[in-house]
Amino acid sequence: MAIQWSDFRNYVRRSILDDENSSKWSDDQLGDMVGWALDIFCVHTAVVSSMVITPVAGTLAYELPDNLFVSPETAGAVYAVSGSTKEFYKPFFRQQTEPAFAYYVSPEDTINFLEVPQNPVTIHYYGYYPHPATDTDLITVPQWSLPAIAYLIGALAMSPESVPTSNINRFREAPEKGTPLDNPMIQQQNAFLALYDNFIKRFPLQNRELYVEES
Repeated sequence: MAIQWSDFRNYVRRSILDDENSSKWSDDQLGDMVGWALDIFCVHTAVVSSMVITPVAGTLAYELPDNLFVSPETAGAVYAVSGSTKEFYKPFFRQQTEPAFAYYVSPEDTINFLEVPQNPVTIHYYGYYPHPATDTDLITVPQWSLPAIAYLIGALAMSPESVPTSNINRFREAPEKGTPLDNPMIQQQNAFLALYDNFIKRFPLQNRELYVEES
């Protein structure tokens, strides 16, 4: 079940950052960090999405969605429906003998067909999660992943806090007292990253097989 950004932000402040009064991190800072965390989480589990291209006479190139994470050449499916039959398109490097049902992606936001499709083309793809822009926007990751996303936000939140500590004079004037790597904020950041990694490893990595042969 999705959770509103304001509720999730409060959860992160209360249970991860110990910042319920918002004295250390602003809402804008945490908004940046949740966006980065959602993008990073896509490496494990991305959004299963789809779009439909309506062919235009004489046009071979069409824009792919802004939230595309993995190229359809690598994972997903591209097909058109003719009657009751799905006609699957294949990446050109995989099948060079039937240009009517071949495509390639170049640049990364454009799909190019070798021949103009005769029917609307459906693309199933893996995309990025939407970043929350308002308090009522939803965090749409799987519910099991919310603690992991919270730990990742916690790790990202340590960066602005650690920079001043890394630059304190004692590291320059008395190296024997330590180095910036001894920064307690960096150690906390590494602990949060370890918690994130350990948590998501408990759940299977998303299967992104390219399924162009199915009908």
